[in-house]
Amino acid sequence: MPSSDVRYVPIPEADDSDGQGSLKLETLSVLGCDSPPNLSQRCYSSKRNFYDYWPILAGATFFSASLVLFYLSLHNPDVQCTRRLSTYSPAIEAVEYHDVMFNGSLHHTSEFRGTPSPEVDAAWDRISNLKPLSIFEDDLTKIGRNSRPSMVKYHEAFSGGYVATIEIAHHMHCLNMLRKRTYWDYYAPLDDSYQRNPDFYRVHLDHCIELLRQSLMCTADVGLITFDWVAEHRNPWPNFSTQHRCRNFDKLVEWNEAHSVSINADNLTRTDDAVDLPEGP
Repeated sequence: MPSSDVRYVPIPEADDSDGQGSLKLETLSVLGCDSPPNLSQRCYSSKRNFYDYWPILAGATFFSASLVLFYLSLHNPDVQCTRRLSTYSPAIEAVEYHDVMFNGSLHHTSEFRGTPSPEVDAAWDRISNLKPLSIFEDDLTKIGRNSRPSMVKYHEAFSGGYVATIEIAHHMHCLNMLRKRTYWDYYAPLDDSYQRNPDFYRVHLDHCIELLRQSLMCTADVGLITFDWVAEHRNPWPNFSTQHRCRNFDKLVEWNEAHSVSINADNLTRTDDAVDLPEGP
């Protein structure tokens, strides 16, 4: 038989008594480095591929983050729109719009309408007796006001901020005052401010009418009212049941409740640094 110098020599097994060899191979396998014969070549190739593609990965990550930020900026377009069209208020974050069909029929009934009763009064109290808020220096700056010693502040136990209310609370108070005036036989004996000073009550009433006028002219609803011919009526009959896009009032009430200070206005007292104005602003 022909002789051969080639001999089989078994490869010695590595000492893996501590398990480190298996762990190292497993780790390298996860990194894309499979077997010892190709170990250095594969690891170099994987690293090279990573460095070749990392600009693409970084760009994709940046693009995804930009999309997320863009989505968040549009998440509440109602708030974005309101900020552009309104003066500053912390309550803007609660503004949501929804479509509402006004019921303007002559004999429409609602919880706010009708002869005086505890139920009607409770309905009006819910939308007009909103608790006060606490605002701070930066809020004053955003509404174009500077702090002054006469401004009413809470004591430190109640946040130490300035006392404020959202303006719709005063508008509703004024409207409720006008409503009560139309049922004066019922409400006059119940109204302490009228009983104490009837002359000032008249001034208060005129003040409310004037502020409501300013508010209505400021918002100037340009919705359209159509007219119908109605039997036994000579003149055209206006259809006041019109479509509107309204701020969700209940959401604003909820926001006000969540951010209000639990103190009755009658319990507010002057802080030590308060200085009175000679007359009301």
